[in-house]
Amino acid sequence: IGQHGGVFVAGELADFPAKQLKAGKLCACGSPAASCGFWNAVLRRLEASAGEPEAARRGALYRAIEAETGAALIVDVAHDLHALREAHAAEGIDLYLVHLRRQGRAVLNSRMRRFGGPDEPAPGRVRRLRRAFRHVIRWRTYDRVTSQMRREIGEQRAIAVQYETLCSQPDMVLGAIGRLTGLDFTGVGDDAAAGKPLKPMSHMIRGNPRLKAKTAVCLAADEGFRSELTRGDRVAYLAGFSLAPAVRRRG
Repeated sequence: IGQHGGVFVAGELADFPAKQLKAGKLCACGSPAASCGFWNAVLRRLEASAGEPEAARRGALYRAIEAETGAALIVDVAHDLHALREAHAAEGIDLYLVHLRRQGRAVLNSRMRRFGGPDEPAPGRVRRLRRAFRHVIRWRTYDRVTSQMRREIGEQRAIAVQYETLCSQPDMVLGAIGRLTGLDFTGVGDDAAAGKPLKPMSHMIRGNPRLKAKTAVCLAADEGFRSELTRGDRVAYLAGFSLAPAVRRRG
């Protein structure tokens, strides 16, 4: 979405600026986030909203970014339910929700790749099984709550797209997002479908580090789950997928 000239991708804005501008964090421009001229200009615009309720401050944050960029659309990546609720509650904005859904086994495989590093001892079978089960329950819960919020917002403001379809038919998916938001993504979709690399974001913070680096990144489906998931991971996936409704009923 950020390849469109009228779109600004902020990254993850939940708990701004505590998580984004702390020491050690880099902005996509290459500067330390805390000393980035763009984000400090946004902070100055937010001074007037200090002490106001969270919903008002979140709305003021979006408007401050709009004032600094002139962007028609600001992308805030909500990776958890807290961030999604926060964005939904923001005051004085026009919210669109793009619910990016991914195949459950691929989500599990992505999470399990982070479980144990090269310098760490191999996790025990039971511990790995427990971790995989928790990831499946979490994925099912996120998907259910986000789907529910999508229905609350309404089809005029919210859409669900498949990650796998985005990778294989980006022009079709971006066309649907364009009809939702009123922006023309035709050129962007054509470039992505042709395999052209994505341009780095200008001032993205707290997002995928590959999209902040000055390297070529292309859309590509990750099929690693077909061979990388262990037998235990697959058992945990089937168990979590089956038991998630019962877990939800118990709160």
